[in-house]
Amino acid sequence: MKISVIIPHFRGETYLRDALYSLKVQEYPSMEVLLILDGCSEDLSGLKQEYSDLNIREFSTKAKAGSPKGVAVARNIGLKEAEGEYVFFLDSDDYLSDGYFSALEDTVEKHPDAMVRSKKVKTFFKREGQLLKEEEKRALLEQQ
Repeated sequence: MKISVIIPHFRGETYLRDALYSLKVQEYPSMEVLLILDGCSEDLSGLKQEYSDLNIREFSTKAKAGSPKGVAVARNIGLKEAEGEYVFFLDSDDYLSDGYFSALEDTVEKHPDAMVRSKKVKTFFKREGQLLKEEEKRALLEQQ
């Protein structure tokens, strides 16, 4: 099952880095990432190079720098360009737990007629630190 992940982005490269990292560690084989820039004035070339293995497709709302058109406009552009069987909206300041898409696929296979939605869980830690902890935990488990 191919999933199109649509990420609207205005500003906050550090948060976007966490979002992209959380997609990278999904290790989900059939995913496309659509980054929709909405009035973004940040230089994201280094970030896109760092996550080049995600094959990020970039689009723009054509908004002036600093004047975003809004998340709905960005998401609609993503929907028009998406090639996946399923669509997942990921805000650029959010991230996914490890194994999220695999669990989602299992749910869809068991309940093909169901509509699936997620619940956002508030966290109280520094993002980069938590993601590093998860990566360290995974490495320790792999060593055992």
